[in-house]
Amino acid sequence: MNQPRLPSFVSYIIRHPLLAVVLYIYKLIYQMVTLLFLEAVVHIYVHTMKFLIILPLICCVVLCAPRLRIYPHQTPPQLLTLPSNATSIRSEITDSFTCEGRSYGYYADTDNECQIFHVCMPVVYSDTRSQMFKWSFICPEETVFNQEIFTCVNSDESIDCMESPKFYSLNSHFGETDSETEEPHHVADETTALPEVSQGLEKSARRPYDAKRKTLESIYNY
Repeated sequence: MNQPRLPSFVSYIIRHPLLAVVLYIYKLIYQMVTLLFLEAVVHIYVHTMKFLIILPLICCVVLCAPRLRIYPHQTPPQLLTLPSNATSIRSEITDSFTCEGRSYGYYADTDNECQIFHVCMPVVYSDTRSQMFKWSFICPEETVFNQEIFTCVNSDESIDCMESPKFYSLNSHFGETDSETEEPHHVADETTALPEVSQGLEKSARRPYDAKRKTLESIYNY
C-alpha cells in the first residue's frame, strides 16, 4: 500500500530542522512587530482625538480673552518697563512690588534697596470698573529714592531705605491745597485831621474883616 507523499516544502523542512527554527523565530518577530505597530497606531489615534477635543476649548479661551498675552523669557527690568541699561545701574532687579490697595503716589521699592521707585495710579471708570496702573523708574547711578521728599538723592543724604514705608502716607497729601482762612480786615474810620492854625495866623487873617467892619460902623453911626 502506497503512503501519502508529503509536500516537497514540508519534507525539505523535515530534512533541515534548523530552517524550521528560523521560520518559527521569524514568525514570532513578525507577530511582535505587528502588535507594536498596532499599539502605536492606537496610541496616536487616542492622543489625536484628545487633541481634537481640547483644541476647540483652547480656541474659545483665546477668543474670549484677547487681552491675554504671554511674554516668555522676560526679565524683571523688562517686566517693570525700565530702560534697557537698567542692569548697568543695578545688576539684580526683583519684581515684587505691587500697587494693589495703594493710593496715588510715589513708592520706594525696598526690595531693590530704593534704587527703583514706582508710581501707582488707581483709576475708576464711569461704569464703576477700577484699574490700577503702575509705572516703574530707576534712579541714576549712586542715588536712591528718598521717600520723604520724593526725589532721587545721594544715598548718604537719604533716609534709611527700610524706613521708607513709614513715609508712604505722605502720598495722601497729593492734590491738597492750603486752606487759609482769610481774616476780615477791619478798616478803621480814618478822620482827616485839619492842621491846627496858630492864633497869630488866625488873627492876622481876621484883621482885614475887622477893619472893614469898623469902617462900616463909623459911617452908619455918623
